[in-house]
Amino acid sequence: MSSVIYADVLIFLNIIITFLLLLTTSRIMKTSAKAGRYALGCFLGGAFSLIILAPDMGVILSLLIKLIMSLAVIFAVYNPKTIRTVLRIWSCFFLVNFIFAGIMTFLGGLISSELIRVKNGTVYMNFSFLSLVLSSLICYGATCILNKISGRKSGGSREFDITVTKGGREIKGRAAVDTGNSLTDPFTGESVIITDKSFIMPVLPNNIKDYLNGGGEKCREIRLIPFSTVSAEGLLPCFRCDKIYITDGKSEYSLTKAEVAISSTSLHGCSVLLSPEILADNERRKENAKAFK
Repeated sequence: MSSVIYADVLIFLNIIITFLLLLTTSRIMKTSAKAGRYALGCFLGGAFSLIILAPDMGVILSLLIKLIMSLAVIFAVYNPKTIRTVLRIWSCFFLVNFIFAGIMTFLGGLISSELIRVKNGTVYMNFSFLSLVLSSLICYGATCILNKISGRKSGGSREFDITVTKGGREIKGRAAVDTGNSLTDPFTGESVIITDKSFIMPVLPNNIKDYLNGGGEKCREIRLIPFSTVSAEGLLPCFRCDKIYITDGKSEYSLTKAEVAISSTSLHGCSVLLSPEILADNERRKENAKAFK
């Protein structure tokens, strides 16, 4: 028995789902985009869902088209600059798609399997508006919970109190371990800490402040380090602080002459981003010091 597909329900459903997919992907990748780009991505997601109305394409062709469509959404929203960034965001977005599809199909099956239709890699669910919204929110919540649990297992969601010292001045704030922070000094190979410009400014000497504010010439204490994120690439100004003290109440870390990169954009939920390698290197140094005592 063939089911009737309402194009308005199909498009609206997929606009909502695409928005939650992008929101989840941004949360996992710790990035964001402008509202207009999110809107464009949601519109494309809704429009691409009309592929369900096309003749049956088979598994391979429908999967290939799905990959191309998801890539178009990614470029519309995040505009990644490097192949590596494209692959990272693409794989994350596609994984989130599979999780959402699985949960939505499961929830739909609990209500009535006759309300679900899958064709050409697109799922159509003839639910009420409230059921659609609730199902989508459940998917979003479940995916975020899974991401948080996996982050805890890998140590990626740990937060710390941090104290940064430079030139006799110190400032305290909150730091988070970001497993996606792979920024390193291309010359020394050292992992680099990333800090919010507004947070670190009070401890910086005047010559660095002038340089960052565009009022000074070249500053000998500043080096430029290349970076690449989901939506941008370029150079970050970097300096060496005198000392950094990090603690979460259980573990303590002390870094001397650590390299700190200054981000002009706000860091979400914290003032400093640490890479897991920085903490791991500090632990190894502690163990080596104990071994030689």
